[in-house]
Amino acid sequence: MGIEKFGGEIFTDVIPPIVEEKLWQVVNGMMKQYRRNYKKDKYDPYFLTGKIFCGYCGESVIAEAGSSHLGTRYKYYKCRTKKVKGKSCLLRNYRKHELEQLIIDKTKKYILTPSKIEEIAHMVVDRYNSEISNNVVLKCLEKELRQINNKIDSLVKNMEQGIVSLTLRETLYKLENDRADIQLKIAEEKSKFDKPLNFEDVRNFISLFASKDYDDVFERNEFFNRFIKKVLLFNDKIIVIMRGGKGAENELAINNDELYEKRILEKFEKKEISENNFDNKNGGSENSNSHLHKNDEILKEKEAELELFVHQPPRGGKTDNQF
Repeated sequence: MGIEKFGGEIFTDVIPPIVEEKLWQVVNGMMKQYRRNYKKDKYDPYFLTGKIFCGYCGESVIAEAGSSHLGTRYKYYKCRTKKVKGKSCLLRNYRKHELEQLIIDKTKKYILTPSKIEEIAHMVVDRYNSEISNNVVLKCLEKELRQINNKIDSLVKNMEQGIVSLTLRETLYKLENDRADIQLKIAEEKSKFDKPLNFEDVRNFISLFASKDYDDVFERNEFFNRFIKKVLLFNDKIIVIMRGGKGAENELAINNDELYEKRILEKFEKKEISENNFDNKNGGSENSNSHLHKNDEILKEKEAELELFVHQPPRGGKTDNQF
């Protein structure tokens, strides 16, 4: 509807509405019903579906899910070559929520910055206002109106000179009806572009997206639809191509070292929690040596596995934070 609520304020006329209010109310009611029918933990779509591709074989990366022996449900993104075609591919599986959250965080950090937001706002304003001044449909209608007016003026001059006939009267009547139709179409076309966009309004509107946390699944869906055009996955990096333009400045390269290091930290945190819980349960640490020793062995295996990921040779080119 062209309305945005933020911080207790309502922003209108920042961008032109794309749907009528009645249609919006109907669709919004359907979405609320959808929310009621699905539990929050159940409705968790793969937001990158159709946008994400393997950097090695070029195939799409699709949804994959599985359960551990304890019944814990895990969701992944997996190369279609491995899942559907049953062939080998270098690309490892990516955890769904981990990958999506990483892209959101890095986009907010490197793309939705004050300077970038100003660039995007200028681009939107220039492109929109240019469409107003170079409206091809409107120009064609105005040209047709001028032609009809010229014909009407010519007929009126002939009638003023005494050249009057039934055919001339009928022709004049038809031209006047055509002129009325064209004038109505011109008014309708102009109503689509009420007024030029203002840079400050557009910048404020885009800034709203940089301040959101995107914890809600519907907000996350909005984020990926608005900003993400394509994602290329490698084992050592992720290339994110943004909507709105072409060239290196619209691409973001994310180094995966941070992702794997985060996993190691999570392992340590889980280990500490497990140790504390075990100590509390058994009244101290003296009786838990065998249990902790076993945990240490499992943790070392996981760390060694992750070290292979972190120090693997780079594939797919350099991995700067941003192209």
